[in-house]
Amino acid sequence: MFVMRIKSGRHIDPRICKHSAFIVQLKWNKIHGPAFREERGTMYKGTIIKESISDENILCEIAIEKVEIWKAVNHDANQPLFWTAIQFTASEDGFPEYLAKALLPQWYVDMTDGRYKFIIFKDHVFRYQPGDAAEKQKIVDYCREVGVPESQIDWPES
Repeated sequence: MFVMRIKSGRHIDPRICKHSAFIVQLKWNKIHGPAFREERGTMYKGTIIKESISDENILCEIAIEKVEIWKAVNHDANQPLFWTAIQFTASEDGFPEYLAKALLPQWYVDMTDGRYKFIIFKDHVFRYQPGDAAEKQKIVDYCREVGVPESQIDWPES
């Protein structure tokens, strides 16, 4: 059985996480830059707050580019004070829909494919072209409807 060991002492079993080599890829990226990716489909780029996911297997579907710890400002009482922000790329077919199944209610992920902006909620995927104020307003209204704190309805257009 092949198991990778991370500095934190945690183990990754590739039978559980099909992309367990992402740790090796992170090290490669740090030394050599991102590896070449074949253009076969859509490449998504965004940030996931780790505390917003209910199924950590979604992390097996992304290439982790950077990880930061953010102290939440104006966070809701039901949200943690510190957030683990994971900047990622992903190219799996159906990734937005898969991500929508892995999120907790009242959280969202914003990402782009270079052409469209995607705002992903639990069981909902929204897509619009940056600059389309009417479509963005529909998503802002949905944020309010599902209880996203007003101070967190603030994704960038690009």
